[in-house]
Amino acid sequence: MLMDLGASMPAHVLLSVVNTRLQQVEQVSGLPDAVLQNQVRHYVPCLNAEADKISPAAVVKTSRAMNVAQVFQNSELLGLPPLAIQYQVPGFEALARELIAFNRAEPTSAELDREIIGGWTGKLGNSSWYVWMAP
Repeated sequence: MLMDLGASMPAHVLLSVVNTRLQQVEQVSGLPDAVLQNQVRHYVPCLNAEADKISPAAVVKTSRAMNVAQVFQNSELLGLPPLAIQYQVPGFEALARELIAFNRAEPTSAELDREIIGGWTGKLGNSSWYVWMAP
């Protein structure tokens, strides 16, 4: 996701976009399987070690974790666990599942987006990358 949107995009905007996409995938039952499978294939380059050389480590970790979370979510929606096999990267599978858990948790306030984004950024260790602005 980060590679698509550019490294200069503010983290809070990027996380909001990713979270929104994950929620939309969960809610849209008529979405063609081919689209979900294409998203899984689209994220394969994030696993390439070259990404480690061209981006800061924190950015690579965040990008990989969010991509892996979406891949696991898509493979579950499709009922095709084998789609996620290549994304079972040590350290990222558990992290991705923890991110997904934030999306599935019952909200504790009226600000669900902030809860999810706060949970994701806290788990990823990059909550200092953004500041909430008044609506």
